[in-house]
This record gives sequence, C-alpha cells and structure tokens, in this order.
Amino acid sequence: EYKDLLSKGDEAYSQQKYNEAIDCYTKAVVYNPADKNTMLKIANIYKLQGNNSRALDFYDRVLITDSNNTDAIFNKGLVFAAQKKYDGVAIFTDGYGPVPIIPTGFRTPLLWVADCQQSYNDGHEWMEMLPHSRTCWLKE
Repeated sequence: EYKDLLSKGDEAYSQQKYNEAIDCYTKAVVYNPADKNTMLKIANIYKLQGNNSRALDFYDRVLITDSNNTDAIFNKGLVFAAQKKYDGVAIFTDGYGPVPIIPTGFRTPLLWVADCQQSYNDGHEWMEMLPHSRTCWLKE
C-alpha cells in the first residue's frame, strides 16, 4: 500500500491536485516515518500553496532525520525569504548536492558558505550561477 500511496500522490501532484497529493503522501509517511523524500514533497507543496508554517514544519522533520539535507535547508531559506524576515540567506554547505531550483522572481541575496576551500573549489561554479549568489569558504 505504501508504494501505491506514493504513486497516487505523484499522480495527484502532476494534475495539480495538491491537497489530494498531500493526503496520499501523509498516509505514506505513516508506513515509513523516515521517508525524507516524501516529507520533502509535502513541504514543497505547502510552500507552493503559501502555507509557510506547515512547509517549515515538514522541512524541520526532514532535517531531524538528515541534518545536511540541502533541499530542506535551501527551501526552508526560501520560505523565510518569502516571508521577508531576512535581508538575505546564508547557506552552509559542503558543495555537494543537487543544484536548487530558484523560483522566478526570487531576488533575495544568497551567500553560500563552503565548509572548507576544497568544497568551495568543487562547488562554487554552480553556486555562483544562481541569481544573486555569492560564495566563500570557512578558513580551516
């Protein structure tokens, strides 16, 4: 039933039936509470719907199971930026992970802080390609 719920959730999402997708994904998480990918899907839908408090709740749930999850960290920053609670967003990273998708019209400055010079060297090119982004590294 778990995989069936995920499939139904994906289908509902593709048809922009977001509440139905959330319902399916939430039921799937009951079967597998450590499924961070499904919790990310739920959080992203809430963010898309403008339900920032629920989005932040689910990003935090992902970060409890995976404190280095770049998708959750980045999207949590986007929610804060959308709420205009910050003048910019600082993202600490090891330089690895998927390149985030920046929403159209996003203008909040991003500061990517690599954990060391090697991480900066490995990842700064994709970080600097993102709009309004700057990069640096922490001196070891």
